[in-house]
Amino acid sequence: MKDKRDIFSRLRNFLGHKDGFGGCLRCGDTWNWKKHHNISYAQGRGMFPLCEECYRSASVLVRKLYVDKLIGIWIANGLNCDEAEKSRRGAYIAVHES
Repeated sequence: MKDKRDIFSRLRNFLGHKDGFGGCLRCGDTWNWKKHHNISYAQGRGMFPLCEECYRSASVLVRKLYVDKLIGIWIANGLNCDEAEKSRRGAYIAVHES
């Protein structure tokens, strides 16, 4: 049964990437079918580097690593470094509180 799930997951991920969906930075599953975990880093602002499943199974340290990875992607795509640092600080607080 695991093989069928893997085949269906791969197909859903392929279709998700084809349609422009991002996904979990840990397991690679795409947001067209996998529930993300929102990390609120400021009033009305959030990020979701991990799916709900990966977030629940990750330690605080691992969660922070993926916050850093996503912020690195944001910076590479043109986010101002000062804004990125504010986002990182807010996300670190939220990760510790959840």
